[in-house]
Amino acid sequence: MCGFASMQKSIASDKSDTTRIKNEFIISSSSFYNHNVSLKYSHRVSEKYWLKAGIDINGEKTINPSDSYLEYSTDIVNIKTGILFGIDKHSKIKDDFEIINGFNLTFADNYYRNKNGTDIETDHFFEYGLGFNLGFYYQLSQHFSIGSELSPNIIVTHNKYEYSIINYLKFNLINISLFSIKYRY
Repeated sequence: MCGFASMQKSIASDKSDTTRIKNEFIISSSSFYNHNVSLKYSHRVSEKYWLKAGIDINGEKTINPSDSYLEYSTDIVNIKTGILFGIDKHSKIKDDFEIINGFNLTFADNYYRNKNGTDIETDHFFEYGLGFNLGFYYQLSQHFSIGSELSPNIIVTHNKYEYSIINYLKFNLINISLFSIKYRY
């Protein structure tokens, strides 16, 4: 009985002793439909604040075969690559649960191609914006956590055509990381 209590105390102290942890890597996916992967690195700058940098890669390919409604088959490709920089505040709500909130700046490059029969339409545009994130993580051990994040943002899209330039503002309220794995060291 005494050995079991000692083992529980050792595991609990292993999870809560995070003061020497200075870095973390997060890999996450926000969708099972699109192929989306985010990789982030964060570095602790004070007891609760972390600077972060990351990359985001999205890809989607849709093929619609010709049928009685479509004269030609369509082949659509959409690829987005982006980077982000920001700051997060980490707060423990229980020994094993952590809340993360913060702000980030995002920059993304988008490529779109729609092949409809013999016609090919392409588009290439840039996005930049400001995002907020709110995440919840469950600490599995001193080094590993699993969780999810909500990251609404405001994005400006810059699209340059042959004879015009179009800029527009969009609000993305539902940008969710469904599953994230965090490694801290």
